[in-house]
Amino acid sequence: MHSIQLNNTKILQVIDRLEVGGAERVFLDLTSLLLNENIQIDTLLISARGPLFGCIDQRAGKLCLNRKWKFDPFKMLECARICSRYKIVHVHMRHTYAYVRLAQIISFKKFKIIFHDHFGESEMSFRSSFTLKGFFKPKYYIGVSQHLVHWATIKLNIANSRVFLLKNTIIPSDGSIKLKSNKDLLMISNIRPIKNIELAVGLANHLRRKLTIYGNAPANEYSENILKLIKASGYVELIQGENNVQRFLKNYSFALHTAHSETGPLVLMEYLARGLPFLAHAVGEVAEVLIDEIPECFVDSLDIAKWEEKISYLQNTAPSPEKLMSLFNKYFGAKKYIENCLNIYQQILA
Repeated sequence: MHSIQLNNTKILQVIDRLEVGGAERVFLDLTSLLLNENIQIDTLLISARGPLFGCIDQRAGKLCLNRKWKFDPFKMLECARICSRYKIVHVHMRHTYAYVRLAQIISFKKFKIIFHDHFGESEMSFRSSFTLKGFFKPKYYIGVSQHLVHWATIKLNIANSRVFLLKNTIIPSDGSIKLKSNKDLLMISNIRPIKNIELAVGLANHLRRKLTIYGNAPANEYSENILKLIKASGYVELIQGENNVQRFLKNYSFALHTAHSETGPLVLMEYLARGLPFLAHAVGEVAEVLIDEIPECFVDSLDIAKWEEKISYLQNTAPSPEKLMSLFNKYFGAKKYIENCLNIYQQILA
């Protein structure tokens, strides 16, 4: 039904660049899911291509603005001209939205912008900057969690009819690589303070179990300190630059997610989709949805002793892979996701 009603609607997805991250993965997966529904979809990258550029579905149009200076007026006008060709401009992340909206303001072009908010910082940081107020206030808002949706309604004062919840999904990759059978721990996370990498390293040390972290470490003081902890540990390995971690998940028996705060996160969906048992801090939309279904997989504390106790308990009581995969399909499957997204588009175009 949706593909018939929307098959003449051209959609543009916009993001700054395709780095390795959760919002970028949503951008890529949503592109493929829309194409599978026979929706005309193009992609626009604002500043650069990024390492995941080659992962864009080959059926999609690929546009690159190649902006070098943020306030280059010629690039802004070019951005607005591109956007004006589409019925819906679906923009991911706050800084990218601010740029597209400013381009629209200075060009006087008319096009519908949906702001897709992936903001994952702590509740105290859910601030409304000037780029979301006044002329910049989003007309249409998508949040990846109920918390973000509530925040946009209350703090940004956007009408309920224009605020939408779109819980994240993933498209499980087909390929997998089996290295060896082991009982190693896994963590997928870039090295950022909000991810609380210290706790994961401390757990590996206390448990005397090998932990492999897949993620990238930017050049900053926090990363330097974490790299020192990893080097001193003897139990922890950091693998950087891997763009498709899903294919390695079968090599691990257990996964960790120690973040202070989250809105999703996508990595828990990856574990669920592959049937990989995990222990996660009880924050974010996945925890809210599943806390009653698999309470043993969440801990509401960052005390390392409680994490050790939970991991020990889960050795023999972890949910089966079949149960985890079933929960993924029930709450976060791609079919439900794309149905919700197309419903949002229809409401905006009505």
